Formats: sequence, structure tokens, C-alpha cells
Amino acid sequence: MALIGKKQKMKHTTRTKKSQKESIGEAAALTEPTASKPAVPRKRTLIERIIDPQRELRAAVDDETRLARVLFIWSKGAHAGQLLEITPKMIELATPHQRLQLAAILVEAGKLTDATYLAAKTYRNTPDLLSQVRYPALTLALSKMQPDIVADLEKEVEVLERYVQARDVFRDLILANKGSIAAVGNSPVLLEDEKGSEIDKHNIVIRFNNFQTGPKLRLSTGSKTTIWFRMPHLYSNWRRDRGGFDLTVLAGQGAFYRTHNAQDVMVDCDMRGVPYQIIPHAVYNALRQDHGIGAPSKGILCLKWLHEILGSLEEVSIHGFKMVDQGPAETNHYFDQGHPASKHPHDWENEYRALSALAPNGFLS
Repeated sequence: MALIGKKQKMKHTTRTKKSQKESIGEAAALTEPTASKPAVPRKRTLIERIIDPQRELRAAVDDETRLARVLFIWSKGAHAGQLLEITPKMIELATPHQRLQLAAILVEAGKLTDATYLAAKTYRNTPDLLSQVRYPALTLALSKMQPDIVADLEKEVEVLERYVQARDVFRDLILANKGSIAAVGNSPVLLEDEKGSEIDKHNIVIRFNNFQTGPKLRLSTGSKTTIWFRMPHLYSNWRRDRGGFDLTVLAGQGAFYRTHNAQDVMVDCDMRGVPYQIIPHAVYNALRQDHGIGAPSKGILCLKWLHEILGSLEEVSIHGFKMVDQGPAETNHYFDQGHPASKHPHDWENEYRALSALAPNGFLS
């Protein structure tokens, strides 16, 4: 019996040592680093690229890539002051049109000497380009610093000078009609209620781009429009009688600086005596700084501008705004039902948060 017990004890000891070795091996395996595939970096969204362009430019492998990224991000709304690392090699690689874009960036950032030198050299080397591509702010800067380049554009320069010296018509209209202002967005939610007659009772009724107020829609949309926010390069908007509004507001990412040939719209409005205004760049900057919005829709631009003027949106009647009923990078309108959504890089969820902050007491969706 004693011998059997001793053998059993030896077997138990052997099993225990084996178990301990297995446990130690398992623990070592857990602590040893395992080979893994390198993580694939997440592709940055367009909004992220617009808000933080420096990271995008630092990652450029050469001047050709950097040039393409500078021009693309600027066209989508990035702050010009963050895009000033323009090298001689980039200018050498750029096409004549791209050189004018670089000059426009420099004008917007306040680098007028560099901007006008580059633009003047480009126009002298490519004379036909002056009749094809112009940027309003760049043209005005050339008229002051390189006047011989734009000597044949005297009337156009006069229009641009009148514009920069004009009063803030939008502010004047809003303050004069405080308490009787309606902003009517283009969301499909506008058709869910019959608020048309209520909208038309306001002194100021603001609408956007390709809005529709046909007889079949008027119960919900109303028919009155006094201020029209439109893109300067959506020529489909021309079907409207531009003389029928108190004010036409040209939107876009700083149209005075960034929209080539925006002066065509400005001259046309001036020639016909149509009051017009361009959304101040400060409104874009405020949306970027306060709400992190890099490519804002016309609706949130308007409401932010109204908030800047009035101090709140409590006395603004807001209709046809929902934001969260839009798809990612898509725009659905109440007048586009049954058609594919148009593609726009708007950050609708962020715009909804911004509007909720601007109108904390709620808004009529």
C-alpha cells in the first residue's frame, strides 16, 4: 500500500510540473509580440481635408502632387492662409490657368505683391487668357498694382470698385424688417405642412438656388421671395427674373476671390440695376471656427449670417430645413422628388448640430 501511494504521488508531481510548464508557455505566448499586418490608414473625408489642409500637403510626395492638392482643397473651401507654401517648382509645373489660381490664393491671403506679379507675368505670356479666365479680387488688385494688364477692362473694374464700396444691403434689409423674416430651405420636409400663406405674410422671404413655388406647391411653399441666395456659376438659375427680388446674394466659397468669371454675374446685375451682394468671407470663417463646417450649404450660411446680424434666430421663421434627411455627400430637394440626389460635399449631420446650436429653442422643420 505504501509503494502504491508513493507511485501515485510521483505521477501527481509529474503532472503538476507538466501543467506548470504548459501554463508558463501559454503566458509567454500571450506576452510575445505577434506579427501583424500594418494598419491601413483611414482615408480622410473631404470635410477633414478642407478644415486641416496642412496635413494633406505635408503628405504630398512631390511638388506636382502638392500643386494638385493645393488647388483642389482651395476650390472646395480651405482657408487660403493655410495654402501659402507655394514653391517656384509648383509655379513652373502649373498651367497658365493654374498659375492664375495660385495668384488668386495669394490675393485672398493678402499677398498682393506676389499675386499681381505672378498674374501679370502669366497674362503677358498668354495674352488670350485674359478674355477667358479672371477672378474679381485678382482683377481689382491688378488694376491697382499692374494697371496696364487690365487697361481694357475699365468698365469691369468700375463695377468691382462699386461693389467693394457698397453698403451691406443684406444687413440693412434684415435690420429694417426684424421680426418679419422667413428663411425657406429646399428640404423635402417643406411639403409635409401647408405653411405657404404663413410664409408669405413675412416682409422678408429668403429662398435658395433652384427653389420652386409653382401653383401645385404653393400651399406648402408659399409664392413670395424677396431675397434669393444663389450660386454664381449655376446658370440654370438664369431662368428667373432677377429683377423680381429686393436682393440677389451670390454664394459659393468666397465668390469674389475664388469663382473665376464671377465678374460676369456682377457686371450683369450692375448693368440691369439688380441689387446684389456676395456672402462675406467672415461668415465662412465663422462656420469653420465655431462649428467645424468646411463646405457649408447655402442654407446654413444664410442662417449663420442672420445669427451674426441679429444675435439670435428667435425672430426668424425657419421652414424647409432638416439636414438629417440628406444622404452622405448628397442633396435632396422638395422639387427633385423622383430624381437622383445631386452630389455635394455637405456635412449634413454637422450642419444639423450647428443649426440646433444657433436655434436652441427649436426650428420649424
